[in-house]
Amino acid sequence: MTRPGTIVVFPAYDDNPFLRLLLSVAKERESRIVSTVTLDELEAALKPLGAGDVLHWNWVAQVTQKPRTPWGAKRSVDRTLRMIDAAKGRGVRLVWTLHNTLSHDARNAAQDARLHQELADRADVIHVMNRATESAVTDFTLPEGRIRYLPHPSYVGVYPPAVDRDRARARLGVAADAFAVLALGHMKRYKGVLDLVDAA
Repeated sequence: MTRPGTIVVFPAYDDNPFLRLLLSVAKERESRIVSTVTLDELEAALKPLGAGDVLHWNWVAQVTQKPRTPWGAKRSVDRTLRMIDAAKGRGVRLVWTLHNTLSHDARNAAQDARLHQELADRADVIHVMNRATESAVTDFTLPEGRIRYLPHPSYVGVYPPAVDRDRARARLGVAADAFAVLALGHMKRYKGVLDLVDAA
């Protein structure tokens, strides 16, 4: 029996329930999971990897949006591609979960699209969560034959049991008959929460 491989996850936000669910089977099989968030962490984690190991890539914003300028984003993408190419040269497989066609609020959109294309070109497997993903992609091209559809997991059982409506309203100080809107997740501009507030 071969040893369980190492899976380097980038970027890995350990509080993200999606990643926890996605990696749960690998953990059950005793694969070693290495979470990385910065490019320095990624570089250090990739160096000892070889055949049988995997780089699981998620979002690109850490590379393309963290730098403030297009020039900085280009340098960041160049560095990232050198790391990936070196790892693949040692037999590391690249699995890319395509979350978004471009980063939310992308300020370095050209480099964002470039990194997406480079990941598509290099990935051994491209994981999509919607069968319509290929038709939604317009800024880069997905290769045929390497795309695998695995739907977004359910969060049932991941979060604590729901509080019933009346108790939730009482806890928040909202009257039982008052109009209320619930917005889940981060209050990001692209989600349109402020537009909803203005409309209300």
